[in-house]
This record gives sequence, C-alpha cells and structure tokens, in this order.
Amino acid sequence: MQSIALSVASNVPCQRCEGLPDKLAGAGQLYLWFPLGHSLGKALAALHDAGASYERLGDGQSVRVSLGEGELEPFVTELAGTLSGEELRDTQSLFTTDPAPPALSVFPQVTPLSRFIGQVRSG
Repeated sequence: MQSIALSVASNVPCQRCEGLPDKLAGAGQLYLWFPLGHSLGKALAALHDAGASYERLGDGQSVRVSLGEGELEPFVTELAGTLSGEELRDTQSLFTTDPAPPALSVFPQVTPLSRFIGQVRSG
C-alpha cells in the first residue's frame, strides 16, 4: 500500500476562519424567498404596515425590499416579531448594497432569515 504525504502550510491564516464578518449596515436591497404563501402574506402585511418600499418578484414567492441607511436593523426586528421561528428558518435571505439584481456568483451568500437576523443584531 502506498502512502501519500500531504503538505499543509503552517502559519497561513484562513481568511474565512480567522475573522468576523463585517457588520451589516447601510442602504441596500434585501431579497426574501418565502417557502409558503402564508409566510409571504404575513410579511407583506408587515411591509405594508411599516410603509416599506418593496417589490414582489416574478416568481410570486419572493420580495425585494429597498432599505435606506439605518433601516435594516429595525426592519429585521419587525420581521422577527411577525414570522414564527420555523418561518424565519425556512425563509431565505440575501442582502446586497448593489442596486442591480443579484448575479449567480452571490447566491452562496443566501442564508436563512433567522441567521441573517442574528448577523444584523450581533454588532
């Protein structure tokens, strides 16, 4: 049996493991993909009540919310109070500061809404 030696570079920090993500803040677009019509309906009512600027996307189950400076944390706090824990885990989210629709290259950044809310609130 032949053995294969693997060379591992020591003292090379992993960019992903060695740092904390930047605090999410500022103006941008929040894309939300809802798994159920019921969850979407609850979120749309909350958006309407909050006077948020949003657009339903072509698939009917997703929404793009335009958020100004300082609006992200209050908005996700409102969503956290509107949706159940299961709905927060099942809804997918993506925040971007780019006004253009997201490219396929950013889709690995899509995360459950519950995790996204935790990132926003973490500071």
